Amino acid sequence: MESGIFLASVMISIAMNGLILSSIIYYNISDIVMPHKPQKTSISEKIRLSAMIYEKTADLIKQDKEIMRLLRELNISIEEAEKVKKSTGLAKECEDCAKGGGGCCGRNMEAHYGIEIILINLLMGVKLYQSKYKEDSCHFLGEDGCILKAREVICVNFLCERIYSGIPLRNIILFQEVYGIALQKLFYLEEKIKMFLRRNILY
Repeated sequence: MESGIFLASVMISIAMNGLILSSIIYYNISDIVMPHKPQKTSISEKIRLSAMIYEKTADLIKQDKEIMRLLRELNISIEEAEKVKKSTGLAKECEDCAKGGGGCCGRNMEAHYGIEIILINLLMGVKLYQSKYKEDSCHFLGEDGCILKAREVICVNFLCERIYSGIPLRNIILFQEVYGIALQKLFYLEEKIKMFLRRNILY
């Protein structure tokens, strides 16, 4: 096997004369396990693959007590962070900006998202779509803002001049502190998901 290449064993197997023939999808490992840099694989393909992995492994994942514990903790942390985001006024500012074509949720921001975090969102009950709500926006921008629960660091930490000029600094600091806890839990969960995929999906 070449260095840096894994086989995604999301397979379609056919029994023929006692032999199993498998259709195997090849992915460069950097396209799958480096979620914090733009990736070459299209978002539609990553969503399709994530949905396939979810369908085949969701029951197995739900038997992993550590993953499920981290998933519950992440969900609680995100809910707490979203409450702070709304109470401080950040949510309204971001939603209004995004609906007006703001740059933070602009075209190709979805390229920063990898298989693991998409899978985590599926596990959290998020419904993902193959088509965009707005052609010139991020794939994950919906009618009422971002459709994701678990978001990449770049989508949380970057705050534009509009935020700094319209929101009191103490509220911004509070939001960053609370959401920092959620991002830490997301990091731990992503690492567990990577280990799970390597054990059960990637070889």
